[in-house]
Amino acid sequence: MNFGVYGYQFSDFNNYVDTSNTVDGKPIYYLIGVTDAVYDAKTNAGTIYLINCNNVTIRDLTLTRNRYGVFFWNTTNSKIEKVTASNNFYGIYLEYSINNTLSCNTVSKHYYGISVWRSYGNVLSCNTASNNNCGIGLFSSSSSNNILSGNTVSNSDYGIYLGYSGNNTFFHNNLINNRVQAYVTFGYVNTWDNGYPSGGNYWSDYAALDEKSGPNQDQLGSDGIGDTPYVINGNNQDNYPLMATPEAIDYVIQGLPSSEFDKPEEDIEDIKSDFMEKLADVQETIKEGNFERAIEHLQETRNFTYDQIIDTTKREEIIAMVDSLIAYLENFL
Repeated sequence: MNFGVYGYQFSDFNNYVDTSNTVDGKPIYYLIGVTDAVYDAKTNAGTIYLINCNNVTIRDLTLTRNRYGVFFWNTTNSKIEKVTASNNFYGIYLEYSINNTLSCNTVSKHYYGISVWRSYGNVLSCNTASNNNCGIGLFSSSSSNNILSGNTVSNSDYGIYLGYSGNNTFFHNNLINNRVQAYVTFGYVNTWDNGYPSGGNYWSDYAALDEKSGPNQDQLGSDGIGDTPYVINGNNQDNYPLMATPEAIDYVIQGLPSSEFDKPEEDIEDIKSDFMEKLADVQETIKEGNFERAIEHLQETRNFTYDQIIDTTKREEIIAMVDSLIAYLENFL
């Protein structure tokens, strides 16, 4: 670990660190009281701290081997976008920070991937956290009214960890193969879905069926939403767990061994890339609200699955996920 500053009050962070100081040959950006600024790949930053800042955008950085990749303290109305952080103790860290947006970041191989302490009103969307001890963590009772949607958290000890944190909202996230998918301190209540038919989150260990539909899941016909809630604890449950998402389908495909493909070894990476592109098209058309076109992309993906993957239980699993996602999108036509 190269560089790190930590403390409990502003005086601990009121330091002057010039950009002539470097980590692995990259400058340290230690910013206090900055407003209306953008720090992107042109800075070549190795780690970046924002103390008492407002309306600052951090984007397109690769940050490794420090205590923090990105650190916000008492920072508001700011953005962290398309940052890749790995092998830090904290990938992205917020404390006493409100109304910030974290989107399309990738954090891996940290103790805490994204950590939010005593911060509220933040939006975390479309981030990817993998192979961390804790993928995304919210801590303290004042970490509330945060919205997390469209994030993918995988292969971590804890996917989402809420330590004494309540009144946050989670929907359309992907929780995949984490030892504990979500942990919440007992007595703290959060919202884990966006109502019907928008739905909740994808949980890779959800094992119930989808044979019913409707707000009470008591009508005939599948709708891409599980018939029973996904229970986290007595105060927290996802009432409308999703049976499949484009990200979840791609995760299964990318993890397939070569033996699942009826193709030469040298062609398999290209086939997996083709799957990834097709599912990215599905994601994009869903974001645009063009559900009819998204279904067409999924039908193409289903046909491609039959063509490229040999007849095994894995192929049937993928087809079932594709069909579940089609059933879900049909709710919006």
